[in-house]
Amino acid sequence: MRPRSGIRSGIRSTLVLLTLLSTTTVFADKYYDQVRSNLQSRYDYWHNRDGGWTQLPDLRDTDLLDDGDYTTVTYTLLKGNSYKIVGACDNQCSNLDLELRDDNGNLIERDNASDDIPIVEVTPRRDGKFTLKVIMSDCSSSAGCVYGVDVYRAR
Repeated sequence: MRPRSGIRSGIRSTLVLLTLLSTTTVFADKYYDQVRSNLQSRYDYWHNRDGGWTQLPDLRDTDLLDDGDYTTVTYTLLKGNSYKIVGACDNQCSNLDLELRDDNGNLIERDNASDDIPIVEVTPRRDGKFTLKVIMSDCSSSAGCVYGVDVYRAR
């Protein structure tokens, strides 16, 4: 009987762990869905504004950041094109900031307003790599907040 009890205990522990993991996944999916919805709203807005902007879907970036943390993303942007880089975050985030730098580290533009939809713009004078710093300035969740960034090009 003893080995059987150990097997049951192991199965019970495994089931509890799987339940916890699936619950965490459901919550994470919910926050990623919020960010995708926020980005879609921005796309709808910019696509129909000022002659239209085209979303560059292969440049979308989404991830999770803790309060006060940041990450960087590098984009290759082409001279003569006008770009808008738009950020959004989940409902537990109230302030997301962006800083865009060229390949020499020069600050091109920053949006550090106290809001959760930052926008930076650039029209490069030459082709090059640009680094975007995404800063989670205010996240109320101890598990971190989900952010997303989309890049738009003027048509």
